Amino acid sequence: MKKSGFKKWIISAVMLLILAGTIYITYSSGGGTDRQQLLTQITSPNQATVNNEAEWAASTEKVITFSGTQGEEVELPLQITKADLSLDNGAQLDPSHILTPTAVSYKIPPEMKDELQAVLVYRSDMASGYLLLAPTGWEASAVVGADGSYGVTLTDPSNKEQTLRYSDTAGSCQGCAITKIGAYFPDQAKWADEKGFTIYEPLSFTEWNQSAAETEDGGTAIYTTGTNEGYYTTGIASYEKDAVDEGYQFRQLEFTLFTETTQGDLEDVVINFFDAHHGPLIVANVTKEQ
Repeated sequence: MKKSGFKKWIISAVMLLILAGTIYITYSSGGGTDRQQLLTQITSPNQATVNNEAEWAASTEKVITFSGTQGEEVELPLQITKADLSLDNGAQLDPSHILTPTAVSYKIPPEMKDELQAVLVYRSDMASGYLLLAPTGWEASAVVGADGSYGVTLTDPSNKEQTLRYSDTAGSCQGCAITKIGAYFPDQAKWADEKGFTIYEPLSFTEWNQSAAETEDGGTAIYTTGTNEGYYTTGIASYEKDAVDEGYQFRQLEFTLFTETTQGDLEDVVINFFDAHHGPLIVANVTKEQ
């Protein structure tokens, strides 16, 4: 298990620097899905020299280009969000340069370009960040918990009850991770109980499918729950066991949507992007120390 909320960010940043700023991540589909193998590459960082965050926000070109499924380019808005730190250890960077990706080779259907945005989340005490896809216009707020867990919430401005949430236990609360694993992976409920975290109210799924073959030390599932007060949830959950400290990490990306809302293909693209990278896409050097 990870020893801090952003150990994976740090490891990814080092790897990306060695590879001259390029990330190659492959994904093989499974579990009865019809997804094709995907390759993602980040290219051409955009550097903005600024004196403060307000000036940066005004000067940064907030667009990012993805590959299209027909060989063309698909340009999406890029929302950049700073994660609030629950604990300030005094080690925050004072960035003079903000580096943002301008191109990602992940393939997106061109007809979805007006419905999607990319969201880049960074934090002031680390150089790296992460990238997600989300519905266009939804507003992001991100946080890093006191225990090192982290995540971001995107909210539909026209209906505050509609949200997209990413959360990562990041090696912090083991009870939280084990309980989540037992709840979202029903075949692990007995295991969670043996660990001392009984699932007293199992979730009710209308759909639940393994995204890839489950192993002894991890698994990924895409799911939809039943309605509750006119809303339902659909998303992807993933867990893994750390080979070093034997702890567990749980990641989740979940929509909460009004039952009369039709997202359809948009949900699939957002979830598949997360699935392809086993979480958000890690980006190195979002901030550069002054």
